[in-house]
Amino acid sequence: MTDFRILQIEIDNQAIYIRRETVGASTIGGDNPIPYQQSVVQAHFRNMLKHNNTRVDQAIASAHTIKVTVLCRLTGNQGQADAVKAYEIKQARQNGLQVLNT
Repeated sequence: MTDFRILQIEIDNQAIYIRRETVGASTIGGDNPIPYQQSVVQAHFRNMLKHNNTRVDQAIASAHTIKVTVLCRLTGNQGQADAVKAYEIKQARQNGLQVLNT
């Protein structure tokens, strides 16, 4: 079993992106002593512009403010974590939030 975190990344107080990450393998600073610093999060997404260049990469890379909230931490397999992520996306949309996940 693996530990996962489901994150909500708020972008300029306007939109959100829901992300799943593996505990111990965070590429956006979740395992750092001060987790999810804006500069670390943005550096990851700026780097991703060179590879994927998605609208999420563009939005986070150019954001003025980013706030990362850990919605939950769970132990299970990737499929279970993805199901929780999908649920959080659905809930956010039902609550009227602008969600950048496709």
